[in-house]
Amino acid sequence: MLHHRRFLVWHLCILICISCFGCVFYTSTGIPANNSGAISSTGRSKAVLININGPLVEDASVGLSLGKGSTSVLARRITTALEYIRNDAHIELVILNLSKMSASSLAIVSDVYHALAEVKKAGKTIYVFSENFTMSGFLLASVADQIWIDPFGDVELDGLAVNFPFFRRALEKYGINAYIFRVGEYKSAVEPFTLYSISDQVRRETSELLNEEWNMYLGLLAENKRFASLNIAGYALNRPALLSARKGNAAELALSQKLVDIVGTQDQFKIFVEENYKNIQPYQEYLRIAPQIAKQRRTAFTPYVTVLYAVGEITRDSEDPNTINAERLVDNIKIATENPKTKALVLRIDSPGGEVFASEMIARAIEKAKEKIPVVISMAGIAASGGYWVSLAGTEIWAAPTTLTGSIGVFAMMFSGAQFLKNHGIDQEMLRTHEQAGMSTSFWTSGPNSAQRQMMQSSVDFIYAQFLKRLIESGRVKNKTQADAVARGRVYTGQTALKLGLVDNLGSLEDALKRAAELADLREYTVVVYSSQQSLLSRLLSAVGNPTNLILGKDISKLDITTPYLERNSEVYAMNSFVLELP
Repeated sequence: MLHHRRFLVWHLCILICISCFGCVFYTSTGIPANNSGAISSTGRSKAVLININGPLVEDASVGLSLGKGSTSVLARRITTALEYIRNDAHIELVILNLSKMSASSLAIVSDVYHALAEVKKAGKTIYVFSENFTMSGFLLASVADQIWIDPFGDVELDGLAVNFPFFRRALEKYGINAYIFRVGEYKSAVEPFTLYSISDQVRRETSELLNEEWNMYLGLLAENKRFASLNIAGYALNRPALLSARKGNAAELALSQKLVDIVGTQDQFKIFVEENYKNIQPYQEYLRIAPQIAKQRRTAFTPYVTVLYAVGEITRDSEDPNTINAERLVDNIKIATENPKTKALVLRIDSPGGEVFASEMIARAIEKAKEKIPVVISMAGIAASGGYWVSLAGTEIWAAPTTLTGSIGVFAMMFSGAQFLKNHGIDQEMLRTHEQAGMSTSFWTSGPNSAQRQMMQSSVDFIYAQFLKRLIESGRVKNKTQADAVARGRVYTGQTALKLGLVDNLGSLEDALKRAAELADLREYTVVVYSSQQSLLSRLLSAVGNPTNLILGKDISKLDITTPYLERNSEVYAMNSFVLELP
């Protein structure tokens, strides 16, 4: 039976290799920044359908899904399609189906929102249908000429929230002590293990961030004339009472509040669209033909602006597709830089941070690459702590107004289970050559002694000093006093970070690409994307030994609710405690 499964997986590997060769390094369908002239063609569809089934992401995890669950959608593929559509004189209509769109970063959603706005400025019509509008989906819908909602649907503009779980009572219950070493009173990642509730400073900071992000969201909606005069904040605040007055009919409430134009089913929407547009083309198919229609110059004749993605927690060598493998990213930076056609590099970061040394590895690779070509950092939803450490190495830093960044601080956590062991009748005795020998084991069995605690805090202090040194050397502050004033774990939006000089410009990934081309003095270029994820073939081969892995995407024996800090006692982290997403 096992042999049969191996046979099937090997054949699947061969088929995927045939169909997906080049998935680690491929040329994007992006249009060169200086592309001019409209696209024209005959005998084609005049309407393009964009289904967003799942969250919008920067770099889709490579894996297999044998179920019917939602999958992530690459934001850049959507924005690239919209850029072609904007220049395509033949396309008249863009249709968005957002029924299965889920929570996404405001910064990433904003990129697609602005691309849609440019399409509308070009004179195209945009229709949107959704069974139910989340905040993410409604922001995109706000650009549309006509918004449809299902009769059983709702426009869920509930505002933003962050939930902080606290584990101190649980640790006390089981006899586990947490020892914290940090610099930065705003470094909230450690608070769940030491406090029973949010500290005053973190409560104040997070509340300010939430209000700032919410106001920016409302500001984006107000850019569209139809919503500028509406009291969206009032709708969000009073929605329960408004809904009760409508006897629970959320779709009719949305219609009465002028948030949508038509209440109807998806079949009715389809009939409405097909009255004028019989041949509707999915955007995936459109992307396959758009470069040829645009007569885009072959990549062999144009230099490259290469995009690398750094998405997830920063680790040294983790194969989890939801993390950044620093070793692989460093290799990709080197490969891209050594390619003679690469004239500029853009690193797109969407990371709350992670391991300090892994962050330093990436920063060193960027500094080396910067000796040959400009390296522009483009921040997505979050580039905080270790993510900001990496960013400081770039030639320039670009952030979205809603990006969460900063969080310049460092921490380490150690856990002692001495009381836990005692409660369960487990005794241990250690023989060692001297007092500090076997320290990692003794931390768990007896807790750190005063010398060990002093050693750990001095290590954290040293790394924090290095963080400040990088900030000073980048020219963003003049001295240690100024650096410490903007650091200590504080988190900022991109808008505030620009005022403080922590970033250079506000803009999208497209803006960062254009800037990278300017720095490299390029008039024509091709955007090339390297995948920083483990290849699909590698994941398939690693799953051969356990076919269950192929279905679940992970070893079921490792499914747990433990935090990475419990698993890696000796690691020091530069990491933010939360990632903010639009519902």
